[in-house]
Amino acid sequence: MGGMNLVVKDADNTFSLYDFGRNPAWLVKDETADVLKIIPGSKFSSGQYKRKYDPSEISAYGIVFDGIKSLGELGTFRGYTSYDVEYHDDIYGSLRRFTYGGDAFFLADTNRGGFRYNGPTVNFMYSLEILPNLYAGASLSYQLIEGLKDVYSRAQSLIRRIGGNIGIAYQPSDNFSVGLSYEPNELQERIESKSEDLMDVELFLFRGETYSFKRRGSSVNYKSKNLTQNYSGQFNYKVSDNIEVAGKGTYSLGNTKIIIPSGAIKEYEEGYASFDGVDAQLVSRIEPFKNTLIGLKAGYFIGSSWSKHSGRELLLWEWEVNGFSAGTGFSYYFVPNILLAGVEYHFQNTKSDSSKYIDNRFQKIESNNHLFKTGLEYVASEIITVRAGFSYGMKEYDLIFGGKDVTYTAVTGGAGLNLIKDALIDILIEYALQKPDEPVNLKKTFFSGFISLKLLTF
Repeated sequence: MGGMNLVVKDADNTFSLYDFGRNPAWLVKDETADVLKIIPGSKFSSGQYKRKYDPSEISAYGIVFDGIKSLGELGTFRGYTSYDVEYHDDIYGSLRRFTYGGDAFFLADTNRGGFRYNGPTVNFMYSLEILPNLYAGASLSYQLIEGLKDVYSRAQSLIRRIGGNIGIAYQPSDNFSVGLSYEPNELQERIESKSEDLMDVELFLFRGETYSFKRRGSSVNYKSKNLTQNYSGQFNYKVSDNIEVAGKGTYSLGNTKIIIPSGAIKEYEEGYASFDGVDAQLVSRIEPFKNTLIGLKAGYFIGSSWSKHSGRELLLWEWEVNGFSAGTGFSYYFVPNILLAGVEYHFQNTKSDSSKYIDNRFQKIESNNHLFKTGLEYVASEIITVRAGFSYGMKEYDLIFGGKDVTYTAVTGGAGLNLIKDALIDILIEYALQKPDEPVNLKKTFFSGFISLKLLTF
């Protein structure tokens, strides 16, 4: 339905501490029925509206198995596993998968080529009521990805991500709940290039976007470590049967370390980057009349980072971004429980202050961004439901890719099928186009498709 999430109620799109606040403690209250979801899907993107080290094309394929099991008084368990394969084609030089993470460090060779990444992800979550109206929960996730460049320097990547989420929630009354959560995440990317034809491998370690130094040998190794920590608070308040308000605030901090081997055993820190930020959101849904829903949203965010050369304690980069957002919309059942239509409008003001000292580049930017969404759902019969949507966005300045007066257009379509008892099938297809006025003659297209099989008994 055009990506509308403010004025469309859904079992997986509530304002609860779990769906909206990402607090695992509320799993036992939010998910009360057993369900197993099997979701194969694919995503494609291509185009020259990109940054220097971005791939020109990305093809991604994957399948997800997501199961929730209620254990009664013993709580609720969720298990999630997926396997993904990605092809990054036509990359200029860059060897890091997460090239643009906000730090000032890049690793490159001299050839255009492609990377193939593949690997599994597993996640376990558990939640229970430990005391009357007091809930606790935790989750643990692990991801392992292998990557290989298809041309010289034949770089091999091994990416490991370990994450967790610990939460607690309290419900003093039926219409009010509040929670706290802590979410650490560690990501490590190890890259190794080896000689295959008796010639040395030559790689370039960039400090900033302009200056680099060479590392050369029969084998060249590189490692980056990223640690992030999120501290969050959430609340949900049902003012009345027709009004619901929810909010969340998150403080984030983290760092990235660039590690270079020194000899057979020792390693030294080549570079260091620090990150911190605050994000706060407030949302509300109001039902003034039967079959009518109004949504409101407001938010504020601020983030900053600096990067240094560790050996010489030299500041390389420093940047800050901040802004606020607001949104509203409404949906209406023209035919109760049969024909639903809605529209949303979202506004965002963003300011960026970037000082790239080593590159002698200083920039201050402000952008006002607009996004319109609309969609409809039609229940044709007890067996089939049809959905369609459209969204259109405008940015004065794209802080990520650097374009001016950027437009975004997306069309979505899908269907829900109830062919057999206790089994639901949802199909989604989306096509999107992103295009700036400056630089001219550049664009980027996106296409994605998913099928979700939901089993209500397993």
